[in-house]
Amino acid sequence: MKRLCVTLLLGLPVFVRAVTAQEPTIAKQDAVDTYIRAEMEQRHIPGAAVAVIRDGRPRKLAVYGKASLEFGIDVTRETLFSVASVSKAFTGVAIMRLVEDGQLTLDDPIGRHLTDLPDDWRVVSVRQLLNHTSGLPVIDADAYSMHALAQTVPTAIALLRGRPMESRPGTKWNYNGTNYMLLGLLIEKLSGKSFVEFCGERLFRPFGLRRAVFGDSREIIANRATVYTRFRFDTDPPQRIDRLESLSYETPTFNYPAGGLNISIADFATWLVALEQGKFITSRHLEELWEPARFTDGSVFGYSGASSWTGYGLGWVLNSRPTRPTVGGTGGLRAAFFIYPKDNLSVIVLTNLQTAGPESLVEGVADLYLNAQSQL
Repeated sequence: MKRLCVTLLLGLPVFVRAVTAQEPTIAKQDAVDTYIRAEMEQRHIPGAAVAVIRDGRPRKLAVYGKASLEFGIDVTRETLFSVASVSKAFTGVAIMRLVEDGQLTLDDPIGRHLTDLPDDWRVVSVRQLLNHTSGLPVIDADAYSMHALAQTVPTAIALLRGRPMESRPGTKWNYNGTNYMLLGLLIEKLSGKSFVEFCGERLFRPFGLRRAVFGDSREIIANRATVYTRFRFDTDPPQRIDRLESLSYETPTFNYPAGGLNISIADFATWLVALEQGKFITSRHLEELWEPARFTDGSVFGYSGASSWTGYGLGWVLNSRPTRPTVGGTGGLRAAFFIYPKDNLSVIVLTNLQTAGPESLVEGVADLYLNAQSQL
């Protein structure tokens, strides 16, 4: 989701503990199933998958509806969903792995590691790329889709080289795909591997993720759910239509760190449990991922309008409400996950409908688990 509105998160307790990863049992229909099915009908969502992790253990993995309306294929635990900007949370963890390896610090200027960049870009820090305070010119073609102004890194940098900075680094927040293009290049430079290879070797396979892959709608990816939409994107703003259509979400490979991940509910739950176990990064670095974007004058980026989010960390979205703070990710208006650190609860909702409202579905599931009367 391109223009995310966000602000401050402070004092979140760490949600890292030893857990036992085990398959949740299949139980009779519960309140979550009733809620999700009712919301899917009301919102016209073809297919969805839900995972709930509580006290470090998977408590529920459930699937609903159709992965493909054309072929009548049901969603399963192994169905892959395109999660769009949720990918940024994974990229944040990937960068932190390199920090723990001693290959960089978050305050390194990007020019220390990537030398063939415009002079104005070289002073931007890795942290500013992660939290969108870089001020770099924007490679995104529009505010609505995953389309970019170029298809290769050399072309993208050549196109943007002559454009002025949007703002001085650290003085303004602007959701910007250029940031994550450079983060992908940084991972490739320091690891000696492609971004896709690095994620497979350091974030996926060692922790039991079997089928997480990167690719846009042009890629042939087995067992991936079709993404549907009720909008056409050939006008500005997009035009709402009165029926579902398949969504074309084309993006260059350099944008995979920002929005290219496809993942199943089973693999996503496995990944989140491993993160909670501290298998990826230490609790200190996990907390750092959750620190809100801060400007060079010391102030914290904030948004005071109507929004589910109040802050942005290092690839993670944040909510500062004191009674139930959250950290997590949201993408493509179709996928979201929130961690509720004070409640030792995490909820993942994946759908195949753009504008499904996944954030509110996550909150609805969380409410059922956190209700004192719930028997879940």
